[in-house]
Amino acid sequence: MKDTMYAQVIRSFGGPEVFTLEKVPLPQPDPEEILVQTVSTSFNPADALARAGKFGRLVTLEDYRILGLDLAGYVAAVGSGVTQFRVGDAIFASLDIKRHGSYAQYVTLKAKDACIAPRNLPLEDVGTIPLTALTAYQGILDLGSLQSGQRVLIHGASGGVGLYAVQLALAQGAEVLATTSLRGKPRLGDFPVSQTIVYDEEDLVSAVESPVDLIYNLAPLTKDALPRLLGLLRDEGKFVSTTGIPDLPENHPRGLEIIAENAKRGGERLALIKNLLEEKKLRPVISAVYRLEDIPLIHTLHEEHRLQGKVCILLD
Repeated sequence: MKDTMYAQVIRSFGGPEVFTLEKVPLPQPDPEEILVQTVSTSFNPADALARAGKFGRLVTLEDYRILGLDLAGYVAAVGSGVTQFRVGDAIFASLDIKRHGSYAQYVTLKAKDACIAPRNLPLEDVGTIPLTALTAYQGILDLGSLQSGQRVLIHGASGGVGLYAVQLALAQGAEVLATTSLRGKPRLGDFPVSQTIVYDEEDLVSAVESPVDLIYNLAPLTKDALPRLLGLLRDEGKFVSTTGIPDLPENHPRGLEIIAENAKRGGERLALIKNLLEEKKLRPVISAVYRLEDIPLIHTLHEEHRLQGKVCILLD
């Protein structure tokens, strides 16, 4: 095996211009790790925050840093303590933000964080799935405890996490109300949501005619907006947010459960996603396909608010 690889690296924090495509040493797996040849990855907003130096000690620069949190690829080598994977296995994983990531031809990761890839999808598509699907699963089912027959409002439903949240809620037998921008509305067209609220054109709170059991918030949340949203919940309802929780007003409804979500990774959790994908209860929705050399462009489009939906990044 060769001893170098190509990767998009950063050597300082800043804007998209800090990326450089370089040849760097090929990593070697520790006893409990696997080395994976990357087939595809994706962009997540956390990548941009990491690039800009917003994660403090979680993302540090020694010589250089490789970003990228989604991974699909083939196992190229296994550590001496790994028994669940063999060379050649197709896997997918959500990566540890504290380590080098998947903007590279190869990446090492803990074997416990990986899962055999779903067999009914091209591996090129699978690299867009892990982080967003895991986040949605945790928010809708683990934290939100959504049940069949309940009503859920997914605020920001046309993004990467939102589209999986819509699918998970529908698979659970819930009634789904989805908010989206006008630009994002076409991405919701294939899914049988009961109401689509375009927040560019109508007031969200006025548009929801009866209370919901769960609000899954994926949009930026202000202190002023929070009480209006909480007013849409039934008594004992749940509010789960991926964008944090501002200070609650003193007069907020006391019976509500209000949760700030921090997504967890792991192969056992990905196995649940894999089953749903193979049962065709979930599917990836990909807006555009790029390559490794396009990563500075992808980050630029994100900074300019022109990156729509979930993008796939292919590696040779």
